[in-house]
Amino acid sequence: WGRNGNVAFIAQLGDFIDGANRSLGTHAPREALRELMQPLQGGPPVLNLVGNHELYNFRRASLEAGISVADTCVPFTIAAPNCWQGQDAPAGRAYYSFCPHPRWRVC
Repeated sequence: WGRNGNVAFIAQLGDFIDGANRSLGTHAPREALRELMQPLQGGPPVLNLVGNHELYNFRRASLEAGISVADTCVPFTIAAPNCWQGQDAPAGRAYYSFCPHPRWRVC
């Protein structure tokens, strides 16, 4: 469904991974991200909102800069996807707005 061209973007609304991953070891949070991100590869841009579970596992600065994840071509980030970066969506910022359609603004 995500690769047929009918989806403009995917909004991941936070708490993508479980907060308990941190207690499972240093690699567990990245492994959880890998498992969840792989099915999204090759699809539309993904808008990742930050949830408290992401913050249990990673520092906010790391989430904004982007976290490299094995076997994925795009890092996990809460900043704007590259295709929307610009005046309203500066690179590396978790708070931004963009227009996926001329009559829509997402903030």
